[in-house]
Amino acid sequence: MFLHHSRLHSRLTLRYQATQEALTAAGVTSERVEARGESDLARILTASYLGDYVSYYLAMVNGVRPSPVPAIQKLKGWLASEK
Repeated sequence: MFLHHSRLHSRLTLRYQATQEALTAAGVTSERVEARGESDLARILTASYLGDYVSYYLAMVNGVRPSPVPAIQKLKGWLASEK
């Protein structure tokens, strides 16, 4: 799932396109979802909410405990140490 909005930086849009093409070539389906909202903050929050919901739903469907995620915990620790 690619979370998109109208003001997404053009370089990120190109990365999305390249990644989608690579996924398609590998036989993996993906969806582009447009974030909704009247302001940048609203679009960011709706995209975050949707991403969190989909992540949680997929974890439940696949019998995976959705929290904590070791890779995210590691990234958070690394970011905290870089301050």
